[in-house]
Amino acid sequence: MSGNNENDTAVMSRFVTECDNLMRFWDCGILLVHHTNAMGFMRGSSALDGGADSILKVIPEDDQRIVYNSLDNGGKNKHSEEAPVLYLNKLTVEINHSGETKTNLVMVKSERMIDEIEEGQRLSDNQIKICRAMVGHDKITANDIIEVSGVAKVTVYRNLKKLLQAGFIEQPNDVSYKLTTKGEEQVN
Repeated sequence: MSGNNENDTAVMSRFVTECDNLMRFWDCGILLVHHTNAMGFMRGSSALDGGADSILKVIPEDDQRIVYNSLDNGGKNKHSEEAPVLYLNKLTVEINHSGETKTNLVMVKSERMIDEIEEGQRLSDNQIKICRAMVGHDKITANDIIEVSGVAKVTVYRNLKKLLQAGFIEQPNDVSYKLTTKGEEQVN
């Protein structure tokens, strides 16, 4: 697209046609990444939007990315049902390749981030898994909770803070956690 006018319907129509030709020739799909304007709508000619079989709209919200496929939220699906909303969190990973360690950022599926647990609110599935990992332990570290619960590291750390603030767990020292009576009621 370099040097072409994304606002020109004829140019964008040719671009969509060439993408269709490539998909038929290679028997594959094509993922186009496009950005929105300041109003949150797709930039340029509507030919790209019209020619797409599916549109996923990614919205940044703090450290989380929310992916919508529904028409109501700026997405689209021509040939099948709308996909459910997807929540992604950033996770930093280290990869050792040929003796050299590199740090990379990946997005992992998660639950919707909620800043705090309100009184009477049901705990999320991951919060319940975290609490269950603490059952029978007077003190358990975050790393042990991650291992026992099977919940992603970033999700465990984010939820430990929320569970502490809401009184479901307590922190006897700087490195360990334990369930409170309130937390025990949630897992029984």
